[in-house]
Amino acid sequence: MSDGELARNVQAMGAPLGEVYTELFAELTWVSLQWSEFCELFAGSQQRLDILNSSASFFFWLAQRSLWYDMLLAISRLAGPAKSMGRDNLSVQQLPFHISDLALKAEVETLIEALKVDTEFAKDWRNRHIAHRDLDLALKRPAPPLSSASQNSVETALKGLAGILNKVQGHYFPGSSTLYMHRFGDPRGGMQLLHVLRDGLRREELRQQKLEANSEYDPVDWNDDLPAV
Repeated sequence: MSDGELARNVQAMGAPLGEVYTELFAELTWVSLQWSEFCELFAGSQQRLDILNSSASFFFWLAQRSLWYDMLLAISRLAGPAKSMGRDNLSVQQLPFHISDLALKAEVETLIEALKVDTEFAKDWRNRHIAHRDLDLALKRPAPPLSSASQNSVETALKGLAGILNKVQGHYFPGSSTLYMHRFGDPRGGMQLLHVLRDGLRREELRQQKLEANSEYDPVDWNDDLPAV
């Protein structure tokens, strides 16, 4: 957020609540945009997945895994404890410590308790698979399985985080809220990549067809400086 938005929030909420809220707002906005891009690429139609697999299946498998793990880590951070190892964390659990309005504080605390349940899956993955590898799981010994993690569980967690921040926003700026979750990907993001890959695959298909039909190699068809079909 801009310095002006930070100053506005601090003026309305006081410090440090306005500062903490502003950083949480920026973090959740970024995480929500990242999730939107993930869904554009990996949670869309089978046609999109076919394009990715036909282009560079191993690379996009790595990208999917990295983005997925990053989402779980982001949820764990945002919903995590207010303090760990003696140091304060940027987490929604920080908010109640800085809210002077007792009614609002109670509402936020109630939402946080629900969020803890909805984000337990991300914490489990972080603790036993991403930040650390549980030895029993790695060696396929008897062990509790990792918590179920799905697109729905991520979206439930993100909605819970958004609900907490919107509760604070609506209190200090009555009638206002933020739509964190959306499906309007950045025009420079995943959809643009899919379009480029689709056109590249189509060009490869056409020049292979021409080569097979004519049995002659035409250098023009293999000039990669030409625009995609």
